[in-house]
Amino acid sequence: MAKRLHCSVDDIKHAIHYDETQLKELQTDGLITFDTNSVKLTNDGMTFVRNVAATFDPMMRNNHKLFSKPV
Repeated sequence: MAKRLHCSVDDIKHAIHYDETQLKELQTDGLITFDTNSVKLTNDGMTFVRNVAATFDPMMRNNHKLFSKPV
């Protein structure tokens, strides 16, 4: 993504308020695999794609508004 956007990986991490702790939790749950270059959904994680995507959305953090929730 950084290459496509012509910016650094650090710029993207800053923009999305990257939190490796949340990714580690998703990995422990078997929903993703990740390293310094990529995040990949597992087959089990496909059902929870919205939850995984929400970890990259700064608007979803510390927000008390109600949004539709995955089942």
